[in-house]
This record gives sequence, structure tokens and C-alpha cells, in this order.
Amino acid sequence: MSSLASLLVRDQALPTERLQEAIQLQVTRGGNLDTVLLEMGALRENEMNAYCAAVWGLLPGSREEVMSAPLSTTRVLPREFAVRHRVIPVARTEDTVVLAVDRPLAEAGLREIAMELGVDPTQRIVCTLRIEVGLAQHY
Repeated sequence: MSSLASLLVRDQALPTERLQEAIQLQVTRGGNLDTVLLEMGALRENEMNAYCAAVWGLLPGSREEVMSAPLSTTRVLPREFAVRHRVIPVARTEDTVVLAVDRPLAEAGLREIAMELGVDPTQRIVCTLRIEVGLAQHY
């Protein structure tokens, strides 16, 4: 059982039968469990983001943060970097840029982005579907 599934079972976030149905769909169709659960309407998206973030021990991002990220923020990172690393800049200060990701970036990726932007990146976890939609919208 995946870490996400284990957390959902632990918290009784949805009926076990519903989770088993989602896992079976994932096996049959492929893809990620978070996406299958969202397609089934089993959890709200920001709730799913929180569970996905808990899997990685990071803070969650939100659907709203990704979809309403200002153009001035998303444009700090070239399309090539955003698509390659599957990240969306959602906020920026003088010292940091907040990146929405669906899984933590490898240290090499974090260093590359830090070098490109000249600030330290901070990661917020959102579901895989939101990264796909966000990349399509912003890039």
C-alpha cells in the first residue's frame, strides 16, 4: 500500500472500499493515486494536497495559489525550468521563491533553480493534476 493510501486509511478519510476501488482503477488505467481519487470525487483537492504534503513531510500548497499565481511571479522561472522540474512559482520575496511541486525536488534541481533565480526556493506540495493544469495555464 502506498504512503498516501496508508495515511488515508489511518485517518479514515474515505471508506476502505472506495480506496480499494481507486487503487484498482490506478492499476487498470495507470497514473497516480491522487489523480484517480480526485477524478472519483473521493476528496476535495486542497484536502488531497494536504495528504500529499504529509507523505513528503512538507507544507501543502493550494489550488488557488497555483491557479492565481501572478504573471510576474510565474515568469521569474523560464518555461524550460518549470516544465523540466515540474514546478510553478506561486510567490516570491526578496529572499525566496515559493514553488508548487507534486513531489520534492532533488537537491540538484533545487540548486539549479536557486542559481537561476538568485534566491532560495521553498517547496509546497500540491496534487499531480494541479501541477499539470498549472503548467498548461502558466507556461
